[in-house]
Amino acid sequence: MGPRSRGTKKAVLQSVTINGLALQAAAPVMRSDKEVVLAAVQQNGLALEFATAELQADRDVVTAAVSNDGGALRFASERWRAEADVVLAAVATSASALTHAASVLRSDVEFVRHALERNAGVLAFSADELRTNSDLVQFAAAQATEAAAPAQAVTDLAPAPAPAPAPAPPAGFGWGANPFAINNININNNNNNNNNNNNLFEPVG
Repeated sequence: MGPRSRGTKKAVLQSVTINGLALQAAAPVMRSDKEVVLAAVQQNGLALEFATAELQADRDVVTAAVSNDGGALRFASERWRAEADVVLAAVATSASALTHAASVLRSDVEFVRHALERNAGVLAFSADELRTNSDLVQFAAAQATEAAAPAQAVTDLAPAPAPAPAPAPPAGFGWGANPFAINNININNNNNNNNNNNNLFEPVG
């Protein structure tokens, strides 16, 4: 992004739409512009890191960011890291996003159960005491199995590959052979054999 375009909104919008992380090079006034920041985090949620603190505390911006990349939760304000709906949106795209959630959520059995419905891998990032909770462990395993089932169903329904076509017979043979050509070959061979036999009885000169 050149010096003249750093603060030009149209240019910045074009840049962040292609690469959200280009927000880092934008002028401070652009990094505080909600429209620009929204465009950036929708392209790459991690661009939230370069938004102003005010927009890192904006629900619309934070939700858009974590919906694109759950890891963006670490750049959200403390308020939204403790908001169940926002954290659930984050773990739907990245199980490890739960590590950036408020401890009150990471240790809440019911919240973690809801999170497991969105991503069976979140249990590994919950509070220590929940990782060995037998009910949650079984629920996580069931969710993982259920998530894998549709993919297996698609594989099972995939059509079998078509058999390879049989190789074509050599020219002049098989069902497509010219019977007259074959008869001519046989006749010529017989004539050659007869000539050879006659030569055996010719007197020596």
